[in-house]
Amino acid sequence: MDKDVLGEDVLTIEKTQNNEGGIPGYENLPPEEQIKELQKMFRDVFASENGKIVLTVILEDLYYFAECRNAEDRALNNYAKTLVSKRLGIASSLDITKSLLKAY
Repeated sequence: MDKDVLGEDVLTIEKTQNNEGGIPGYENLPPEEQIKELQKMFRDVFASENGKIVLTVILEDLYYFAECRNAEDRALNNYAKTLVSKRLGIASSLDITKSLLKAY
């Protein structure tokens, strides 16, 4: 997988998918604000009880909680890390710990 596909640049992916650039409805915001809005959207989606279950299953499928045994597992694990850090905006392990403790 290439770096952009793993989420290194959120807006590059949006430009590729939309052929226009920016997040629909937020195109006129500066790039940093668009990223914040996209993170808010991801958090909103996964905030419900069903969303938390779905996120957990997605992270399990991406080897976030498991040992990676080969290159494919590592690629999936890297995307899981991107999902958590770039898409949800959880930047530190302390934030992850707080989120996990809050869930229980």
